[in-house]
Amino acid sequence: MRHRIRVYRSPLRSVPGPRNAHWVKGNFVDVPEENSTRLQENPKLLALDPVAISYILQNDDTFQKQEFHKYIVGSLTGNGLIVAEGSEHRKQRKVMNPAFEKSLQLREIWADLASKSSRKDGRLRLDACSWLNKVTLDIIGLAGFNYAFNSLHSTDDAQNPIYVSFRSVMSNTSFKLIYAAQVLFPIFRSIPTPRSRAFERAFEEIRLVGSRLIEERKAAVLAERSASGSSVVEKQDVQGNDLLSLLVKSAIAADIPETNLRAELRTCPTDSPTLEQLNTLSYLELVIRESLRLYDPVPFAQRVATHDVVIPLQKPFTDKHGVLQNNVRIGKGDHVIIPIRLVDCSTEVWGEDANEFRPERWENLPETVHGFPSVYGHLSTFMAGPRACIGYRFTVAEIKALLFTLVRAFEFELALPADDIVRKPGGIGHPMVASNPAAGRQLPLLIKPANMD
Repeated sequence: MRHRIRVYRSPLRSVPGPRNAHWVKGNFVDVPEENSTRLQENPKLLALDPVAISYILQNDDTFQKQEFHKYIVGSLTGNGLIVAEGSEHRKQRKVMNPAFEKSLQLREIWADLASKSSRKDGRLRLDACSWLNKVTLDIIGLAGFNYAFNSLHSTDDAQNPIYVSFRSVMSNTSFKLIYAAQVLFPIFRSIPTPRSRAFERAFEEIRLVGSRLIEERKAAVLAERSASGSSVVEKQDVQGNDLLSLLVKSAIAADIPETNLRAELRTCPTDSPTLEQLNTLSYLELVIRESLRLYDPVPFAQRVATHDVVIPLQKPFTDKHGVLQNNVRIGKGDHVIIPIRLVDCSTEVWGEDANEFRPERWENLPETVHGFPSVYGHLSTFMAGPRACIGYRFTVAEIKALLFTLVRAFEFELALPADDIVRKPGGIGHPMVASNPAAGRQLPLLIKPANMD
């Protein structure tokens, strides 16, 4: 009853919007997720105004993640995981070695498999999703913890227990009524389910290995200092290139379009360029930005107001009473949505060709793009403000390393018609085959070694 009263009194009731199609489902089923942001029952502010988005993202104390969203994310990734960043440029350079090491290993594996292809055209069909998941986990293991998952070189039935645990956590996302009840009503979260038991087993394995790694690293550092006759640990005493070494240091230190792209990549004289060399490859940068713009992994971000607030606007609107408004009022408990995919594919922002893949657009962006807050290339992909994605530099560096290695070596082609590859609905988008949804996330590709001329 209290919830219904709050909804009835919400200032958002005066803001024009689509007709509520259903008292429970709202507009959720009216629009395919891959094309837009769907709204359920209850008034929500869908913010497309750049000034409004900037205000929401900068005031993270006022606009916080919903409790049930925290539960969903926590159930997938665990609670309390904090990744500290500092001296960003130096850390990026430390990511590159494992990124290229694993990228080159993936290249050799694919080349070996392609050489054994029985197809008349010499191409090899493979699931890019599966292989990229493995190489990404291997890179994170080495760069983040100096830990070798060896996922690339292990068969699916003989994988590292950590890989199996991660795969269990990330793949166990099927919808069940009890899970929906646990998301919406905390009282049900104490009820054990097959899903929660699988997660507990996975996280226990992850905790055990993580604790062992930390203790081994601390013991090694302290043993070295003891052997030198000193009990004080300084920053220079922790020599690892991985992020775990940096975290240990902080904790115990006393002073705390394929052809064009391939042509550009082949101008680099080495298989393992430095980050500085990668950053000089301008077309690679354009391709990555355009890919992240057109295929945002996360469709939207949702926040809830912790108190009544007035949000400023760049462009005024006329409310349901015919009054011109230069801002929008929302009440405590009202929800605001930042539609990441809508912003990054809006024709009003990016032009009439916003839904086309055209890397060259980044050489001359329209003025409307510059008004939106961003930490990377005017994109909403990594958000902005205090809660922006703190790992975006790591992500971009990893993408560059993988593309550099694989596009130089192989030609790629979809193994199925393009309209059969669709976005799998969910909090994080994944490719799937529309004609075979039961197979889950997959991206079938045909590859062959690229002509070296």
